[in-house]
Amino acid sequence: MEKQIIERDQEVIFHNWTEKDFTGIWIDGPHKVSSSPVAYSPAKRKVYELTAGKSYYLPFYLAEKFAKEIAEREYWTTFNRKLEEIRKEKGNERLERRQLENLVQTSNEVRALNIQEMTDKCVEIIDDQNVEMVKPKEVKLREVVLERDKRAKEQIERYGFNPSSSAGGGGVQINQKAIKESEQFENE
Repeated sequence: MEKQIIERDQEVIFHNWTEKDFTGIWIDGPHKVSSSPVAYSPAKRKVYELTAGKSYYLPFYLAEKFAKEIAEREYWTTFNRKLEEIRKEKGNERLERRQLENLVQTSNEVRALNIQEMTDKCVEIIDDQNVEMVKPKEVKLREVVLERDKRAKEQIERYGFNPSSSAGGGGVQINQKAIKESEQFENE
């Protein structure tokens, strides 16, 4: 199977392929208020009722979370059902739990289960090949040159700096000195 990089909020199709309804819960941001282990700020809970055999549009992060929960639910349901079957078989009544679990894990029914495959059955990535990139026409902004900007430009060209600004280290005194020198130069 080809790996794809999916954005967290990209919408995908989620299939509840099981025979049971699924209730998924998403909690937005519980934050600890203090060092107390039970002091949390209120969180926004969202409950998703997903009917058996139906498909839904969900963001990828929700679909992935719910798919894992469904896969684990199905795995453990099958595991526990098979555990009870093996426990009830004649001669297995006195086996310890660990021995029974080993028998279940080696059974063909449980070995055939693959959590990743069950998860993949739930999530279908929507093909985005029908997306056309459109570059809209940009609105040209009209540039308005103000009179003060024209004067400032002239003064910069004439004196090498803007006499009306105090920037440049010398401040107003140097600017006034330059203006007097230029006036003398013009009078000569």
